[in-house]
Amino acid sequence: MDFDILFLFIITSISLTLSPGPDILYVLSQSLSYGFKSGFFVSLGLVSGLFFHTAFISLGFGFLISEYPDIFKFIKYFGAFYLIFIGINLILNRNKIKEIKKTQNSLLKNYSTGLIMNLINPKVSLFFLSIFPLFLFDEILNVKIQFLILGIIFIIQSIFVFSLVSLFSSFVGKNIFSIKRNVFFNYFQSTILFLIAFLLILL
Repeated sequence: MDFDILFLFIITSISLTLSPGPDILYVLSQSLSYGFKSGFFVSLGLVSGLFFHTAFISLGFGFLISEYPDIFKFIKYFGAFYLIFIGINLILNRNKIKEIKKTQNSLLKNYSTGLIMNLINPKVSLFFLSIFPLFLFDEILNVKIQFLILGIIFIIQSIFVFSLVSLFSSFVGKNIFSIKRNVFFNYFQSTILFLIAFLLILL
């Protein structure tokens, strides 16, 4: 077992997780607008989706996405329209003053949104399929088991990075937040969601 390769994979994973993308953009905007708990539950949802992608690749089903591009396109466009729907809904409800305190339902909604966002992004599985073979760390261990281990490592660092991003952005949001800016935050989140939908279609 080559621990140097595993260490390099961890560094690479952290760098990739921190790079601008749909997931971290939404964690940042949610935490900035509604605080740490909201962003953290979005993060939990996103990470839960990674379990699916890890299992999908480890069980050898990753080829389906590359072999059947129509499936890839359908999931991608469905995901984009879903995010646009959420963004429009935020704009329509812009005048409703909401409580800052999170209820169980709102936290569950944050979690489910994060989960769905990750699941409807087939590029995650393609990403795993393309990068994991570069970091196989053992000549004897079954490749599928190595994929599973790499996926778990990626999941652990993701929740760590997302939590730090959520903590930092919630601190910033808390210091600039006021009830009068509620409308601004709704527009801000809607813009982020539209941007994510655009990136999902474009990339």
